[in-house]
Amino acid sequence: MAIDTRPKVENITHYGGDTLTIKVTAPAELTDGMAWNAQVRSARTSEVIDAVFTITPPAFSGGPAYLILPGAVCASLVAGTPVATVRSPDGTTRMVSIYKGEYDCQVSASGTDPIRTLVQGSLTIDPDVTRLP
Repeated sequence: MAIDTRPKVENITHYGGDTLTIKVTAPAELTDGMAWNAQVRSARTSEVIDAVFTITPPAFSGGPAYLILPGAVCASLVAGTPVATVRSPDGTTRMVSIYKGEYDCQVSASGTDPIRTLVQGSLTIDPDVTRLP
């Protein structure tokens, strides 16, 4: 018998300057009265936090929370990445910046036990075309 206590993996692919909103639902017994935290890093082992999600906690017991990265934050993540070569559907190649990182979301009693990571995964953000001032 094997017991796996790792959080669910949800890999996210997102688009440049768009606001990223993720709905996270967990049982009330895990989340009621807990503080929510979610971060993005270029790698799990990185000491540098690339972004911090703004969190709208559940409006009612057992309800969903919303993790939000504003469009400007998503655009800045892409802008700060190295350029990579990608192949278009027509077979041509081009150079673009694509952000690749990792994220997770946890709840805790203000940073102390019990701590529970609810979801984790990779975060890929493609550059967008339309850029508003």
